[in-house]
Amino acid sequence: FTRVYVEPAQVHMSDYWLKDRRGEYTTSDLQRIESRYGDLLSQTLTRRLSDDTGLTFVDEPAQAQVIFRPVLRELNLYVPDTGVGVTRQYSRTAGNATLDLTVLDASTGAVLGQFVDHRETPVLVRMERANRGTNFRHFRRLMERWTDNLIDYLLADGTVPSAD
Repeated sequence: FTRVYVEPAQVHMSDYWLKDRRGEYTTSDLQRIESRYGDLLSQTLTRRLSDDTGLTFVDEPAQAQVIFRPVLRELNLYVPDTGVGVTRQYSRTAGNATLDLTVLDASTGAVLGQFVDHRETPVLVRMERANRGTNFRHFRRLMERWTDNLIDYLLADGTVPSAD
């Protein structure tokens, strides 16, 4: 396949995070987190796959041969990504999550494959002051790693053409 449509990524917070942080977040905090991290996942998949493979990304599912349905499950942020106050919290890692990417045949809706990977964000050598920005930066690196692993797999078995 060469023409791909990427659905907007869905994001689901971990049940543990929702219970542990109860009272520390609002509905608008959850919406912001889910929107930002979902956009980041969709953009990372599209940008890296288009740069490193021969795939063409289309704007409508009807134009595609396959559809990527990304879900970021069990998102667990170790340092709060909520509120407006200044906090002084330190961490060596931002959290963990599961990438659940389903690949669908665009014409039939049949599942062609599924990639599932649960990981921690990169672990730092030293503690770092943690906040909304550092969380986002570390999860961007994690999403890039997931996408690079996906690219390696798709190229290795000849599923997609290389960018060359």
